[in-house]
Amino acid sequence: MTSIVKCYWTLDGKLSPTEMYIHRTLANHCPEIIFHYGSEFKEILGDNKIESTFRTGIHGQTDKIRKFTAKGNCGIFGVVLQPYAPTLLFNISATALKNELVDLESLLGQEGKTFLSK
Repeated sequence: MTSIVKCYWTLDGKLSPTEMYIHRTLANHCPEIIFHYGSEFKEILGDNKIESTFRTGIHGQTDKIRKFTAKGNCGIFGVVLQPYAPTLLFNISATALKNELVDLESLLGQEGKTFLSK
C-alpha cells in the first residue's frame, strides 16, 4: 500500500468564531484524500460565490489554485497519493478526477457512507 501513498500532512487552526481562515491549494499532479474536521470548509469560487464542500473525499489532480474558507476551530488530514492511485483504489482514471472534489460516498457508495458514519 505504501507505493501509492506519497506522504501525509495535517493542518490545525484554532480561531475565534468570528475569524475566517483561508486555505489555498496549488496546482498539483498528485490527488489527495482529504479528511476535514472541526468547522466546515467551503470553497471560494472565482465569482466570490461560496460553495459547501465534502467532509471527506478526494481532491483530484489540479492545474489551478483553489481557495477554501473555514471559521472557528478547523482541521485537515491529507493523504497525498501517487498520480496512478485513483485507478488502483477506485477504478477511476486520474484524468476523470482532474480539478474535481468528490465526496467519499460518491466514490465508494454504501461503503463510503458506512465509513463516514463511524
